[in-house]
Amino acid sequence: MNEKDIRETMEQIYLPEQVKEEMTMRIQERLESKAGKAKKRGKRAAAVAVAALAVCILGIPAQAMVRSLVEARMERIPKEEIQAVSDMVQSQDAEADTFSRPYSEKERARMRELRQAYENGTFPEREIVQLENAKEAAAGTLRYDQTAGMFYLPDRQLTDEELLEIIDFQTRTDYALTQNEAAKEAREAFVQEQAQLAEQVEAVGGISEEEAVKIAESCMKAELGAEAEGKDDVDVLLVDTCETDRAYETDMIYVVSFENVNDRSTYTCEIDVANGSVLGAREHRP
Repeated sequence: MNEKDIRETMEQIYLPEQVKEEMTMRIQERLESKAGKAKKRGKRAAAVAVAALAVCILGIPAQAMVRSLVEARMERIPKEEIQAVSDMVQSQDAEADTFSRPYSEKERARMRELRQAYENGTFPEREIVQLENAKEAAAGTLRYDQTAGMFYLPDRQLTDEELLEIIDFQTRTDYALTQNEAAKEAREAFVQEQAQLAEQVEAVGGISEEEAVKIAESCMKAELGAEAEGKDDVDVLLVDTCETDRAYETDMIYVVSFENVNDRSTYTCEIDVANGSVLGAREHRP
């Protein structure tokens, strides 16, 4: 996986540009340090792994998957099954999962609605049928080719159950890739790095994380007014500005993000650790 692939993945994650650039460089460094150990994997697997590493290294909200009900569902999957899914995805040569036909406009619209329902706890009754050579299976049924990485869709409108089966399968494969050894090591490194930065903040008499959240929340309410309602999911990240490509007049900042889990809108605010001043803020809507 090269830097271009990493940057393409990072473009799908909203963050202040300088923080995003830092993530790109640090993820690249970690992947290069493991290049000798890593086995060949398709671009899709690598892209998902980058997203996982991004979450682990810099604490970015995993907006695409991590909701309490979904997370609990994933954690109930036996470890052996998770490993098997990870091995399957990494063994595929395809750059991404493919489909035997495009979704219809109706299916696309319903898929968007069902993704939200899935995050709120609406799960399929069954798992998608998986075969080593799904092309030879009977037509008219939804199935997944494990070797080719292809979804075979029936020549009719997909049912809600079938769409949920696709969503569930994609979530499982993404989750499996976040559980590999590289992601676990990155998660441990992130925890250590954040703890070290927190110690530095305390040593220089900087503002606390709680104070940063209050400042960011006040900024959000002042700027957005009623639209700030619902942005209750809070994530806080400490960033060493020396490792970014943007010139700051401070050594460390808090990046405070508020997310509305229903419409996935976010509000991100940068706070100077030294004096609590707001360095930048922006709302993002998907």
